[in-house]
Amino acid sequence: MSDSELEPRLPIDPQDEELTHYQSVSGLACMALLLGLFSWTAIFTPALWPVAFVGVVVGIAALVRIHRRAPELLGCKPALIGLLLSLVFSFAGPSEVLASRWLVRSEGRRIAAEFLREIQQNRPAAAFQLTIPAGRRAPPTIDLDAAYYAGSDARAGLETFVAQPPIPSLLALGEKARIRYYDTEFQGHDEDGDVLRLLYAVTYEEAGRKTSFFVGLSMRRKVLAAAHVADWWIEGVKGG
Repeated sequence: MSDSELEPRLPIDPQDEELTHYQSVSGLACMALLLGLFSWTAIFTPALWPVAFVGVVVGIAALVRIHRRAPELLGCKPALIGLLLSLVFSFAGPSEVLASRWLVRSEGRRIAAEFLREIQQNRPAAAFQLTIPAGRRAPPTIDLDAAYYAGSDARAGLETFVAQPPIPSLLALGEKARIRYYDTEFQGHDEDGDVLRLLYAVTYEEAGRKTSFFVGLSMRRKVLAAAHVADWWIEGVKGG
């Protein structure tokens, strides 16, 4: 008789046999893992944010169901991995968009501040340059006074710019006025690039009393892929 035949055989617990027979992987756990793996697409467009959000819901539902039906159901690890991935990208997608919008708005405010500063310092030609896309502006080294000589086509454009409200008021006030950022009226995007509308409050003192008015700047940003830079220009000015 062999040694194996002499070894005692332990009785199999009927309950263990039943558990082994009925254990299965949770379908919700598999779905949560798949959604988690595809949730990285949420960083490309808001249209795909629901993938990550649904992944979070399915992941939580899978873990709850596995907990309630343990040990009948398996799949805790896949559900947890899917849930974590979905959570990461459900925050990453909106965060990337918000960060991008904040950077665009910050860039726009910097260009707007430069535009208003040129006007306050009585350099309307330099401010007018910022209303022209970079590809059509005069070279930075050119003498703007010579470029906008009386009777030239360029001079006519400058005179039209200087005559539109509120440019005459801002030129007349100069540095006596205090100009501060007030609000972002609009921020969006179209086929031609980013669009930004900023509102500024202009405050000055007249006859011992402070007076204020608002100036709105409509701006456009177009990314020049070949040069890896963003071209900003002022599309319109209103107020005064």
